Amino acid sequence: MNRDQFLFENEVLIFNNSVGIVSLNADELLGLIVESPTFARTMKAVFDLAWLGATAFVAK
Repeated sequence: MNRDQFLFENEVLIFNNSVGIVSLNADELLGLIVESPTFARTMKAVFDLAWLGATAFVAK
């Protein structure tokens, strides 16, 4: 994986009915939690879809 092409500067955490986002940049202190069952389900679906795509890519 090319780290310059896929730059991740935030951590996304999906838990219970919430989504947390935390900045990984020391110059930008940021964190938030969105408490929403529908948003959490949507973000989980996005993660699951990305996981399927990534595992298909690695399997080749």
